[in-house]
Amino acid sequence: MNPAQQSLYFREWGKARKALADLGRPHDDAARKDIQKNALGGVVKSSKFLTNAELTKVLAKFRSYSEPGNFDAQMHAEEDPEQQRQALLKRIETLAGECDIDGGLDGVTGYFKKFLCQMPVVRVDYDTLRKLAGILERRKAQMAPKAPAEDDGDPF
Repeated sequence: MNPAQQSLYFREWGKARKALADLGRPHDDAARKDIQKNALGGVVKSSKFLTNAELTKVLAKFRSYSEPGNFDAQMHAEEDPEQQRQALLKRIETLAGECDIDGGLDGVTGYFKKFLCQMPVVRVDYDTLRKLAGILERRKAQMAPKAPAEDDGDPF
């Protein structure tokens, strides 16, 4: 895991730990490891070496304690990685249109040609797709019209 993922992991664990403590359940490091092991189907692994898919499953398990009503986060972990990838590609295509990038995913490939080294966007890895989506999200936010300042009628 990269530092941002490690930070997210322990931030989510902190929320789950508090929820477990409130429930009167074990909330020490051994409990964290047991929850992680359960999320990974019995596999014992250091949190430092989790893959993205494994991290998603562990975070969903943590959130099942800290946000028991948030089924979207829990279900996301159960989705097939290819379904997640296809959903992200659709999101990128939608964002591209909102950012005035014509041509669908081929247009996105052309737009990011230096970043992608001429590789078609549909062939890049999931982490790169997430980065592209983030860039497009920021671009969309920058394009949003700014609200004019309120005029209270006072010239001074």
